[in-house]
Amino acid sequence: MAIVHQVVEVVGRWSRRPRRRVDRSAQLFLRLTKARKNDLRSDPAPRGGYVAATGNRRIVFTVAVWKNSRTMNPITIELKLTSQEELQLAGILGKDVANLSQALAPHAQAALQEYLRMYLGQKVFTRGADMREYRLFLLVSTAFANRIPDEATVSALFQCTQSQSRALLRAVMSKYQYDLNKAIDDTLRDAVRGVRRDPGGKYILIAKSENIVDALNRLLASVDVSQDQVVRRSGKLGTYELTPSAYDALCTRFGIKAQKS
Repeated sequence: MAIVHQVVEVVGRWSRRPRRRVDRSAQLFLRLTKARKNDLRSDPAPRGGYVAATGNRRIVFTVAVWKNSRTMNPITIELKLTSQEELQLAGILGKDVANLSQALAPHAQAALQEYLRMYLGQKVFTRGADMREYRLFLLVSTAFANRIPDEATVSALFQCTQSQSRALLRAVMSKYQYDLNKAIDDTLRDAVRGVRRDPGGKYILIAKSENIVDALNRLLASVDVSQDQVVRRSGKLGTYELTPSAYDALCTRFGIKAQKS
């Protein structure tokens, strides 16, 4: 079977420290990943491109790491999975096996960011809960394209229950609220755009995440504390009702043209 590998760029730059310190950090990172410079220079993958690979089933990532205004030599990561593991992983990510390498690329980017920040002493955690929260925070900006995922998606990736995922998302949205300000805003805006009016004239919101509904209610309270809440429709999963005034307030907040018919 054929698989592809992708060039991934780690977002951001190295910290502004003395040049010698940055170089030592880069050398340490290369040494820990057991990357050989000769292999890295010979990698034919163009920046941002794809290259097909054949033979035994494997997944290869070539990652370019930013150092100041330049990029370091790319780092190649190879993962070996059985056919069963590939099928299971593709199911978890909701992707086809043929596109598994491409789907894993942003996850690899988040993982590298996590290790780099630890090596540089910027994010060193002693509690497992803090590590999981930071890991999810990184995934939001990479694997989830700067959108807040729903509880079911988090449960599939973090191997936890629905209630645990809800608590994890709530903690991340609170602890990293300023870093995730745009991601939260864009996610809420998408939810409001999806509101539809039913034949009875009520505004209906379909939402897979209770945290998103809670965030919308907090936003409504900040605009007008007397505003009606977004409430669950009785007997319907993931279905919520909004009053016309609440819907208009949210549309005004996000600059969305309200539906009147």
